[in-house]
Amino acid sequence: MDNINKLHIFCLVVIVLLVSVSFGIKVIKKDKVLVLYYSYDDPIEGIAKTISEETNGKLKKIESSSSYENFEEDAYDELVRNEYPSITVGLSDLDKYDTVYIGYPIWFNNMPRVMYTLFEKYDFDGKKINIFYYSDDKKGQWTVGEIMQLENKAYVNESINITNDDIKNKNEVLSKWIKEIS
Repeated sequence: MDNINKLHIFCLVVIVLLVSVSFGIKVIKKDKVLVLYYSYDDPIEGIAKTISEETNGKLKKIESSSSYENFEEDAYDELVRNEYPSITVGLSDLDKYDTVYIGYPIWFNNMPRVMYTLFEKYDFDGKKINIFYYSDDKKGQWTVGEIMQLENKAYVNESINITNDDIKNKNEVLSKWIKEIS
């Protein structure tokens, strides 16, 4: 191959890279994915594991300071008293992730109070957030709007509500959702 052909190939590669950068196309970098979830006696943990496997994301459970010995009473009391339990697991490496999947059950038509602690304590600015939640009565969609307000400098993507009917085919349901939002 002569020098002119080598020069043409080099110039073509440089042009492709410049065009890719100017249009925001990711050529080399692959998103780093974190799958965060809060689960208490519900299918969210299994759903989070499936998402983690599907996306090659790091899986991390949000731990709460609340014990919920009498679940319904304790969780309801937190809601009524406007209490926010602390998070007992740190996220010091949050900055290295581009995309964060966040999952939680719906309690009393709302996110568990610890989720509010999460959004208050950690900065998701510039991150792509994908919300998944479990609610068999299909309530809770409004919580995505709440997260959009709490994290107004993040990109909150299309969410998915997992119901008991979806659990039977969760791998298919989640795979389809992940492809749609990617």
